[in-house]
Amino acid sequence: MISNPKKTVRKEACWLISNIAAGNQNQIALIINYPHYIEILKKALTQDVPEVVTEAAWALGNLASGATGQQISKMVNEYGYLTSVKVMLDNPSPKVKQIGLEASLNVLNSWGGEPEDNVYVKLYKKEGVVEKVKDCMIDATQSLLNIAQDILAQIKDQPEGSEFEEISNNVEVEVVQQAKKVFETNNNESED
Repeated sequence: MISNPKKTVRKEACWLISNIAAGNQNQIALIINYPHYIEILKKALTQDVPEVVTEAAWALGNLASGATGQQISKMVNEYGYLTSVKVMLDNPSPKVKQIGLEASLNVLNSWGGEPEDNVYVKLYKKEGVVEKVKDCMIDATQSLLNIAQDILAQIKDQPEGSEFEEISNNVEVEVVQQAKKVFETNNNESED
């Protein structure tokens, strides 16, 4: 279904998998135990149809959200889940970036051992996830910035004071500018 020429069919296929992935751990196991589903989602994530990409991102994000530590370990180690996370973090859509950041945070949080022994921290550094998270902080919304900060705090790779303040100030300026535009647009419309 993912190779169907109709984008609505591809989108609905990802949506269906996403709904199963949003279920309980037994339902998540149905997807994780059949690597074909993960491959479908990874392929859909690289398509040029934003609706399909977003649904694939939701499905992959839902998997990390509700999976057990063992299930996440399998996704990361056997199915290359971090590659999908990096693709989401590179996506221009703020929504897909947010799903990628949340998935990344869920993977980190799934570690059951001591924080200093978290194997995912090492993988994030080795696989380039840390750099992708930092890239998401540039021109980020406040919610994206908060998630990225949480990830980097766990990895202990937080931007230094002045660098972080500059990123935060840029976000605040952008939010104020967007609010002014909305206010001006609403005022102009009400005057007409």
